[in-house]
Amino acid sequence: MKELVFNESKAIDNFAHYLHGDRGANWYATANAQIAELAQHYGISQRVATGIVAVLSPLVSWRNDKGQYRNLDAAAAVIDAWQRGAREEHISMWKIAPGFNGNKIKAIRMLQTGHVFPHLSGPKVVPFFANLMGDSAPFTFDGWMVKAMLNAPDINIETDARPFLKYRDFAANVIEQMADAIGLNVSQAQAIIWTNIKAASTVRII
Repeated sequence: MKELVFNESKAIDNFAHYLHGDRGANWYATANAQIAELAQHYGISQRVATGIVAVLSPLVSWRNDKGQYRNLDAAAAVIDAWQRGAREEHISMWKIAPGFNGNKIKAIRMLQTGHVFPHLSGPKVVPFFANLMGDSAPFTFDGWMVKAMLNAPDINIETDARPFLKYRDFAANVIEQMADAIGLNVSQAQAIIWTNIKAASTVRII
C-alpha cells in the first residue's frame, strides 16, 4: 500500500468525488426515526436512547454486510440487559454487545441517571449524537471520513486512519462550504460522503 500523505488540494478533490448523488442524504432522518422506535419500545427517552447509540458507535458498524443494524442492536442489547437487572459490575454485560466495555459502562450510567452528559464525550461521538438528534450543523468526522479525504476506502480505520483525525477542522470547513454550495446541510453532506465511501470499500463490515 502506498504511503498515506495529507494534501489539502487533493483532500478537497477527494471529498468532492464522494459528494455526489443523494444516496445517504436522508440517513440521519432515518436513523432518528429508528432510534425513536427503539426508545418507545423500551420506554426510555429518545435523548437517552440516542446517547446510548452514539456512545456505543466507535468501531461498531451501523449496518453490516448481512443487513444487520449492529449499532442499534448493541444499544437494544444493553438497554434490555439493564431492564432485566444487569449492572455494570456483571461480567455478562461485556458479552451482550459489540464495542468497547468502557462505552457500555457509559451507556449504563445514562440509563441510571437519565442524562446523556457528562457520560458522552469525544470529538466524534458528541457531534454524532447531535446529528442523530436532528441538529444538522455539527460535523461528524470519523475514520470513514478520513478514508474519503484520502481517497483510500480500504485502509484500516483504527490504525491507518487515526493519525489523520487531526485534520478535523480542515475537513469541517471544506464540507461546510461544499454543502452550502449545493444546498445541503452539513450532516447531509457528511452522510452522502460516508455512504459513498462505504460503498467503495471492499473491506467487510462486521
